[in-house]
Amino acid sequence: MGSDARSALNRFNEEYARALVKPLGSVQVRFVSIPALIRMKEIAGRPQDKVDIEYLRRLAGATK
Repeated sequence: MGSDARSALNRFNEEYARALVKPLGSVQVRFVSIPALIRMKEIAGRPQDKVDIEYLRRLAGATK
């Protein structure tokens, strides 16, 4: 495994460990934090992600 793949796997494992776990029916579902979701959307950079980022930033500001 190359260093980029190892780095990506490490970041995934860190986010997985930090994820909020909530039940959805009989299934346990993991949710990333808003800051992590913003980072993911910044990396993806699609037009809808840019709209989502603005909304998520307002939401994060409202929860402080």
